[in-house]
Amino acid sequence: LRAPRDQLHAVISLALYRAKTNRQLQLAAWTAAAFMAICDAVIMLDLRGAVSALNYAAEQILHVGRSRCHRQTDCDVRDPDR
Repeated sequence: LRAPRDQLHAVISLALYRAKTNRQLQLAAWTAAAFMAICDAVIMLDLRGAVSALNYAAEQILHVGRSRCHRQTDCDVRDPDR
């Protein structure tokens, strides 16, 4: 009887892990959609000071693209006219 109980435990553990991961992915997708929908320019930095995200408004104001600045610590996001 030990094997079926171990299998049941494994199945339940996997189901709980998948449900948790699915919730995390849904939250990440919702957060990303909300972030990109913000009308104001937003730049997110990680703990090292690297650009982790910038929304469309920030790209337009700063004249930089996400691909150019993503994960860069030396991305110059200052106003080019100053």
